[in-house]
This record gives sequence, structure tokens and C-alpha cells, in this order.
Amino acid sequence: MEVLANNKDFITTALKAAVVLTIVGLLTYFFVIKSNTMPIAPLPRLIPTEGFQSGPANPAADVPRGASGSNNCLAALPEAEAVYNSFVGKVDGVDSGPDDLQELNEIFTKWGCLKMDLNGGGVTATRLSPYNTMHDHIPLPDIAGQCSNKSLPLRDLDITFQSWSDRVTLLLRRLCTAANITIEQTTALQTQAMRSWKEVYELAKGTCIGSGKMDSSRAVGHEPEALQEQGVYSGYF
Repeated sequence: MEVLANNKDFITTALKAAVVLTIVGLLTYFFVIKSNTMPIAPLPRLIPTEGFQSGPANPAADVPRGASGSNNCLAALPEAEAVYNSFVGKVDGVDSGPDDLQELNEIFTKWGCLKMDLNGGGVTATRLSPYNTMHDHIPLPDIAGQCSNKSLPLRDLDITFQSWSDRVTLLLRRLCTAANITIEQTTALQTQAMRSWKEVYELAKGTCIGSGKMDSSRAVGHEPEALQEQGVYSGYF
């Protein structure tokens, strides 16, 4: 009987040890080996994270684009608004028509918002303008901010407005084709849109560009007069 009791105790101990080893093995598998091949859900944080928080490099890029249509910024450019309205309801039969019309609305709206901020001297109307790689060179809020302190290089201004002009010309050509508009009407609409473009460009050129010394794109080297007569040093330090 004593032998049986001892065997029973031994078996119980062995089973307990096996259970413990099994649990340890499972924990090791999931937290060490498996973690190298699949992510594990993070534990909830009890202490707030300190330091910098990650976020988009350009906050305006995450601003959702609103539906096309008239708005306060577009109303600031009556001719551009009239060009946009001439295509409403006429290009839905073409696959690219609605998207092209929305982008045209977006560009015209940016022109109007920039005009409002240039006249107001701040970054209010352009603050939430989305960035679009199809036609933007610099985020619109950055342009308005640099214009407010006259620090926008002329080269950046010209590239930005040229990109807008090229894209609007392409969009108008495609929209006129989708709406079955004649060549004469197409030319008239392009001329009308470019008048709005020129209005904002001339305003920006007179508002955003400072003196020559502030234009970093024209920076040149400078050598003090006291050093101009000095020769090359060939000695040892």
C-alpha cells in the first residue's frame, strides 16, 4: 500500500509538472516565436504617452474634399464660377466627366480662397484647402502664410500658377469635349477662366513677393571688401 501511495504521489507531481511545462511552452510560443511572424494586439496604456505624436506631414492632405458646387471662395471669382456652372449637369454621361468637373471646382475654389486671404492678410479661407498632387506645387495654406509676410519666392509663385494654368486648360478641353461644346465656346470659356487666373496671379505677385534681399531664389555669394585683396593661405596651422 505504501508503494501505491508513493506511486500515486509521483504521478500527481509528474502531471502537475507536465501542465506547468505545457503552459510555459505555449506562452513561449505565442510571445517569442509567434511574435516574429504576426502582430500581437497592444495592451491598453495606463500612462499617457509622452513626447511628440506622429501625424501627417501636411495636415491639409487629410482634409476631406467637399462636394462640388458654389461656395464663398468660388463666389469671389464670378467669371470662374460662371465657367464652372456652364458644365454642371452636362458631363455626367462621360466616365471622367464628374471627376474632372470636381477638380475644376477645386482649383477655382483655391483661387478664390487665396484671393480672399491675400486681401485679408491671413490664412483663414485657405486654412483647410486640400493638397492635390494633380495640380498643386505647394500646399495652399503655406502659400497664404508666406504671402502674409512677403517671403514667397517668385520662382515658387510662377511654378504654382503655371501648374494651375496647365491643369485648368487640360480639364476645360476634356470637359468641353464631354459636353459637346464648340471650339468657339471652348476658346471663350478658356479665356474667361484665364482672366480669373490672371486676376489672382497679379494680386499674389504684388502681395507675396518682398524685396530682392528677401527672395531666397535670388541669393548670391558675398565676399567682404576687406578680404578681396587677400591671397590664398599656404602655410601651416
